[in-house]
Amino acid sequence: PTWNPTTYPYPKVHTVDKIYTYRSAKQGGNVTIQDPYNWLEADLHTDADVIKFIDEQTNLTETYMERCSDRDAIKASFASAFNYDDYDNFFFVDGIAAPYYTYSLTRANENRPVWYVCSPEELEVARKDNLATPPGKKFLVEELLSQDGTSSIQDWRNSPDGKYFAYLVSASNSDIQTWYIRTIDTPLVNAKTFPPGGEGALPDVIPFCQGSLEWSLDSSGFFYVQTGDSDAGAKTEHGSSVRYHRMGVPYENDTTIVHPDPIGPEGGYNIWSLLLSANGTWLILKGVQDAVQDAKVYASYLPGQTLSDHMKWISVAPSYNFTIASINVIDDWYYFGTNRDALNGKIAKAKLDWSKARQVSDVNTLKDSIDFVDVVPTRPSVSLYTNVALSDQYALLVYVIKGRYIAQVLELKTGRIVHTAIPDNPSQFTSITTALKSRSVTLNLSGTTSPESVYEVRWNGTAFEDVLFTVQKINGVDPKDYITEELLATSEDGTKIPYSIVYRKGTQKDGKCTAWLHTYGNFGAVEGFYFDSTYFSWLTSYRCAIFVWSSPRGSGDEGAEWHVAGQRHNKIKTIEDVIAIGQDLVLRKIAAPGQVILEGTEEGGMIVAAAANKAPKGTFGVVLPRRPVLDYFLRRRSTGGALQIGEFGDIYDPTDFDTIIQWSPLQNINKTLDYPAMLLTPADFDDRIVAAHAFKFLAQIQALRPNNSNPLLMHL
Repeated sequence: PTWNPTTYPYPKVHTVDKIYTYRSAKQGGNVTIQDPYNWLEADLHTDADVIKFIDEQTNLTETYMERCSDRDAIKASFASAFNYDDYDNFFFVDGIAAPYYTYSLTRANENRPVWYVCSPEELEVARKDNLATPPGKKFLVEELLSQDGTSSIQDWRNSPDGKYFAYLVSASNSDIQTWYIRTIDTPLVNAKTFPPGGEGALPDVIPFCQGSLEWSLDSSGFFYVQTGDSDAGAKTEHGSSVRYHRMGVPYENDTTIVHPDPIGPEGGYNIWSLLLSANGTWLILKGVQDAVQDAKVYASYLPGQTLSDHMKWISVAPSYNFTIASINVIDDWYYFGTNRDALNGKIAKAKLDWSKARQVSDVNTLKDSIDFVDVVPTRPSVSLYTNVALSDQYALLVYVIKGRYIAQVLELKTGRIVHTAIPDNPSQFTSITTALKSRSVTLNLSGTTSPESVYEVRWNGTAFEDVLFTVQKINGVDPKDYITEELLATSEDGTKIPYSIVYRKGTQKDGKCTAWLHTYGNFGAVEGFYFDSTYFSWLTSYRCAIFVWSSPRGSGDEGAEWHVAGQRHNKIKTIEDVIAIGQDLVLRKIAAPGQVILEGTEEGGMIVAAAANKAPKGTFGVVLPRRPVLDYFLRRRSTGGALQIGEFGDIYDPTDFDTIIQWSPLQNINKTLDYPAMLLTPADFDDRIVAAHAFKFLAQIQALRPNNSNPLLMHL
């Protein structure tokens, strides 16, 4: 519907006299920044003024949206885009008398998954019918984890003996979560009450966690990483400890193996993660302190030691100088992926010499390093995306080549690639799950117009083979009816920026279509060619619709160098690249002028808002920052803010400040620019990217642009 700022006046929002002071290298001293809507950082669930702000903005948005004549059709399209069975998290528990699979399934148009248990024989029968009927029996209904149905499972670990199922539960999508344990023969499929963890959960409860749990081989207990309470994002930095839990013992009595590191000078903190070798003898401890994932690593040989905070350790890599992604330990050789002397990544190994171990109460006192030996050397323009152990002798490696994924099986001892899985598949891997003991791994893939394919790469006795479990499609849509085309835009500095367009066969590129441009461009992430119900619904609902996957600098599509080219002091290049793609779409007559929708999530939402500030009028017709970071200065003050320094810089560093202040969206709203239509969609429960980002940006832009010709709205 047509927007008229007189008909839809923005709510009045009061300001406060709040000032922050930072050091600027360019200015050679202090710089002050006004933060007039700082009060919107208060608790959105309890602060009366913030609640009033939310209610008024929501009412404005919904009043305007009610005039949309296609609203019912859009809702129906969204519903149809969820009309498939989402199978995920297949995990094979083998090496026991009665092996079984656990998996999750979200049926068409359901909100929460149900977990199942099935035998290999049941799965084999079901896959012949494309899993039309879920094999096995229901084990855990996630909606029964809380009375309001908002709790969800973020991770899980089956015990080696097959008896226990550990599951990590998030309440209302909180980043700080809780491990619960139940026996595999105690299903949660009906409930009269809703205790934490659901009816039937064992008393073994581990709060304040974010993942990383390793069962001991005898299943009598497990190692885990515990973090501090974020206090809904108010406590900005909190380290983690490594502990061991014995089944049946209250977690307060658990053994601490490693204590939290002290908070660093920049406010950063260390986050531990764990690997227990396949034979259960080596515990590998990895610590990272920012999103770049440079790591320090220590190893301890468990036989003959009593678990305590004064054990013997070997220092593998004592400082945060390069990435390390653990795979396994074989014959005292530690295998891992790393970018040391290999920007695009490689597979290496290091000999763990236990005679050099030292007994310490603080692993940080260990400063020795171990020599690395290359197993699979780095390759130019090919990024090692991830690596996981595949039984005790193999690993699955996933590479990125020009934004596409290639999965290969590596024999660790020989360094030979013995299998390439699902070759020439253009989809993105959405999950990778290895079996407990056998030589098999489950791969979930999705594409722009294909919601899901599930394969198991398994050893058949002589070689690895790809076994298809299921291919899920949306009724009425054939992925073969859509074309993908790769193009290049020219950025402001002349750099060629790759992007891909997806459109229905027969679509005319005559300058009359609308394009939806998705972007992210941070942390070296590859954001493309996956299924999203919103994207799919939009693309398949209109005859002249073109979806765009972008690869700006800062992403990992073109290798690690491409990431570095848009990192930290180069972050403005990411924003310029996105603008260049938007302009190229019009130049090539792929989209009509003013008919480019620009959208991004989280840090990608930051990029799209920054692009809206910088792009010439008419470059974009709609901008959709989803759960966005819009005030980078607030992000630094929020939970996990110090983890962002490696990617974006530190506002407390004078040189970094001078670059961040040039692009942080809130501080760069252009009061003379006629902005495209904007709809901000923050999350109401988020410890990291708090909703105040959107609140403050919206209040500021509405105040500066009260007569903007296009709506500037928000919906929580």
